[in-house]
Amino acid sequence: MTLPADELGPLLDTRSSEYRVYVRAGRLRRVGETRTVMRAVAEEVHSLVLTLHEEYRHRYATDGPTPAEQIELSLYPKDPDEAIALMGRFASRDLLFSEFTFMDPTEAQSIAESIVRLLGPEARWWSNTDGSISEGLVGCTLDGLVVGTNGDRFAALIQVADD
Repeated sequence: MTLPADELGPLLDTRSSEYRVYVRAGRLRRVGETRTVMRAVAEEVHSLVLTLHEEYRHRYATDGPTPAEQIELSLYPKDPDEAIALMGRFASRDLLFSEFTFMDPTEAQSIAESIVRLLGPEARWWSNTDGSISEGLVGCTLDGLVVGTNGDRFAALIQVADD
């Protein structure tokens, strides 16, 4: 499946929620002999984390932004179904207070399915969450990331939660 250049970003933007859920999508920077796909993905996530750190450092974050190397080590592989479930959850329900919703969970799940479908069956997916472990990236109480790439394009969604 050829990914339409103009569909992924706007679709992912519908998952964004001011001060909680943030997204980033685009072309993955070139992968070469010494630069793996996972490193390229970590660098894209790092760009998003830098933006969030600037926004949150005055309110919550105490640590500096997580470097790309650390982000790469914090990524756990996910299959497409796990990516859909996590993306739907992170886009719709607060990580700390699950009774608080940003959007209808069924709608969030449907859009997550569309995002995974747009990247195609060859896409690889990761999260900073593995079971009960969550590797913090922004420096707030908790954050949840889902990121995927088909080697050409990527999509990332992160929810930032703080009590």
